Amino acid sequence: MSSDQPAATPEQPKPKTLVQKLCEVMAAVGYLQKTGTNTKQGYKYAREADVVAAMRPELAKRHIFIFPNVISVQRNKVERLDFDKALKFSWATDILVEWTIEDGESGETRKCVIPGCSESPGDKGVYVAMTGSEKYLLMKGFLLPTGDDPESDENEEKGSKQAASAVAKAKIEAGRQGKDVNAPVEAGNVQEMPSEGPSQLVCYPIGDGWYEVTGDSEVMEANKGLLLLYGKRKGREKIVQMEAGQLDTFRHEFCEVRGNLLTALKAKNA
Repeated sequence: MSSDQPAATPEQPKPKTLVQKLCEVMAAVGYLQKTGTNTKQGYKYAREADVVAAMRPELAKRHIFIFPNVISVQRNKVERLDFDKALKFSWATDILVEWTIEDGESGETRKCVIPGCSESPGDKGVYVAMTGSEKYLLMKGFLLPTGDDPESDENEEKGSKQAASAVAKAKIEAGRQGKDVNAPVEAGNVQEMPSEGPSQLVCYPIGDGWYEVTGDSEVMEANKGLLLLYGKRKGREKIVQMEAGQLDTFRHEFCEVRGNLLTALKAKNA
């Protein structure tokens, strides 16, 4: 028996949206391992080259292209004091880059603006800032973890944690011997341990609303500009004294902005 009805054809699948494709890229990449090392300060970081190497083939496979457009550039003079109170300056480059993510199949686009900054000298400033903008577009836009849990003790640099422990032990020993636990810890009385990066410092009260901040030599050196912005160096020691108000501002910049730790040691009878 014949029929005049046309044969049924399978329904064509709907094309994927740009966001669906980007979600596929996010799932495919997973997470990144930190392979870069800052040799001066000793900490590891995710390199821009690693981020691009992981993302590029997944984006290309789905016909997704990313266009940069620098929409503003500013160069500002930055002044800092070193530990010898000498004023030094450099030039900071701050840029805003508008990134357009386009689906090569549908033409659908998404735009976002990501800042970039650098203190690289001469004509490198803009290009280093662009690299930073690109890196964080990909890392933050695709929520790429770098294999670290920021709450884990494993991420706390060994030298910094040991330095804080050494100062604390020195204070405890002073209390056992009947000495003033609020007295400054002399640099020679604290065994400094190797540092792997600017992670942790300690502070303790010395009276009249003043505090002293100290820690591993390399951590102090890496953050000397910030330390001397809010405090003053005590003699030739790796100790910086701050008023309570300045300490609060320093703590905000050092901990909340830069992601480090500042441990407060209390007086014996506090």
